Amino acid sequence: MPNKGIGNIKDFISKDIWNVIKDNYERGSYTTAITNLIQYINETVQDKANLENIDNTSLIEQAFFGKSPKLQINKLQTRTEKDVQEGVGHLFKGACLAIRNPRSHERYTDNKLTADRIILFYDYVLDFIRKSEQPKLIDDWIEFIFDSDFVATEQYAEETLKEISQKKRYDLLVNIFRNRENGMPNKLNYIVEKLMQSISPDEYNEFIKGLNKELIQCNNDNKLIMFFNLFPHSQWGKLQKLSKLRVENIVLKSIINAAVEYEEDGFGHCYDCHISSEGMLAVHAIEHIPMFDTFEDIKKAVQDNARKDRNLFDDYFMKYFSQYIDQDEKVELYSESEGADSNDLPF
Repeated sequence: MPNKGIGNIKDFISKDIWNVIKDNYERGSYTTAITNLIQYINETVQDKANLENIDNTSLIEQAFFGKSPKLQINKLQTRTEKDVQEGVGHLFKGACLAIRNPRSHERYTDNKLTADRIILFYDYVLDFIRKSEQPKLIDDWIEFIFDSDFVATEQYAEETLKEISQKKRYDLLVNIFRNRENGMPNKLNYIVEKLMQSISPDEYNEFIKGLNKELIQCNNDNKLIMFFNLFPHSQWGKLQKLSKLRVENIVLKSIINAAVEYEEDGFGHCYDCHISSEGMLAVHAIEHIPMFDTFEDIKKAVQDNARKDRNLFDDYFMKYFSQYIDQDEKVELYSESEGADSNDLPF
């Protein structure tokens, strides 16, 4: 029968398109499946081209045409590449005129065969956008920002933010924090701060709410280390009391359990030292500690545990937490560990 279509279309199209059409397609609402797909295509072009509040053929013209198209699907260097760019633009524009607009203005009842043909066509042309070199979808931006060559400067963060549409900034911020253990310390601070400043108050509150839910369950030191690297210390007070106290207690235990490990050469001489993994979390939380509700407990733990041994005093507490040790305490601790008089003290 000519109206049967191609069989199980799910096997012939991409997963994202199937997720868009699945519910309506499976119950035979083919026209609704088509219109939902068209809306998805429209939103994808808007996202990739960073064009908001523009629709239909105007969107396609601004996205694909001109000397510097907003949505560049190739390098536009050879004649063939320029032809492909223009051709894909005409395919999308023709689909607007021949497929989208009629279903917007008149009542249609599409059969399975028609739906299959249209769905396959859109899957084909959408693939050109998927392969676009421009990082415009959330996953693309995550890959771009987490790249080892992402520049850790305020200027670079500002220029990057200009390329991210307003409606994607909240989702991008959330995804950066979800994937933060894959990031490099002190690499993403500026872009995170810019994103937090640029989202709406309601989005900011929702973001903080999500962080609270995660922090009251998080036991992963790497995630907590990257959390302290990314989350501005000035915003610590915005977190819920319960999640703050839980994380602050983990930092306190980090200080109590800290140790210094040394590497020796072949002659038994120490040439390098490493802070134990238990102690590194507190090091990354240094800027946040003054904002802690339990700051006095942290300060007391520093002074008490600095007395453990000379190595901890020299290479951990004096190196990272000197500002939390009173001057008189420094003199006493140094004298105990070195046997030195006040004229020999290094501070």
